[in-house]
Amino acid sequence: MKTKAYLAGRMSWQPFFGFPAFDDAAKHLRSTGEWTIISPAELDDKATRKVAMKCPDGDPSKAHRGQTWGDFLARDLKLIADEGIETIICLPKWWQSEGARVEVFMGSLPHLGLPVLKYPNLRPVTKDEYAKAYRFLLHRAGATKCPT
Repeated sequence: MKTKAYLAGRMSWQPFFGFPAFDDAAKHLRSTGEWTIISPAELDDKATRKVAMKCPDGDPSKAHRGQTWGDFLARDLKLIADEGIETIICLPKWWQSEGARVEVFMGSLPHLGLPVLKYPNLRPVTKDEYAKAYRFLLHRAGATKCPT
């Protein structure tokens, strides 16, 4: 039986909203036959995806039809909470994404308790990596040095 996994990673301010990286990871993971992959890059309608693929700077203000960052994040959080996601797989440098941090932290809450793995090696995210995400958040708030 395949494991239903959600991909988390950087989208805003990434070339083409990070869709190429999400698409590559989804294709690779599906090819193993072990995963049912839910990728936020595949959840948008065709018109929204078309706009994203024409946006080399990944500027979130250029979302299609008035959709906001919050609209996309709310959709994805609801999916993680309510749609049978069994694990979260994080793309490289996921901790630099506000949305991915929220997704990972929410999935890690005790009532969900989802395993969180790193792509491409599929090893669990470590306590140090969770701390790195938290330090990155604090740095963005001006509270501490940014981790490398």
